Amino acid sequence: MLLTTSAVNGIKAYIQRTVSYARYRIGSTYYKVPLTDVTIDASGIIRISFMIQPESSSAVVNQVQVFDTAGALWFEKSVSLNMESVAEGFYYLVKLSITEVDE
Repeated sequence: MLLTTSAVNGIKAYIQRTVSYARYRIGSTYYKVPLTDVTIDASGIIRISFMIQPESSSAVVNQVQVFDTAGALWFEKSVSLNMESVAEGFYYLVKLSITEVDE
């Protein structure tokens, strides 16, 4: 055994209380949004969610990011989310899993 269950749960709880807000990018402009929820599901997956609601239905979101309480970038992903197919916006979900590898 390397990390105990308590250690893994502590890492997950730290992430849960430390992530603070998200941003999404359209073109070269970033839009800061609050997190909708940060939870740990029954299987141990950390779920970070937020809403993307651009003002224009012709927008294409090209990047999403998640930051901590100090403003440090924790998660970044290039995407291509075309807003033409949604009425008002959509819910974006980041799923994180903490795993241990013994090599």
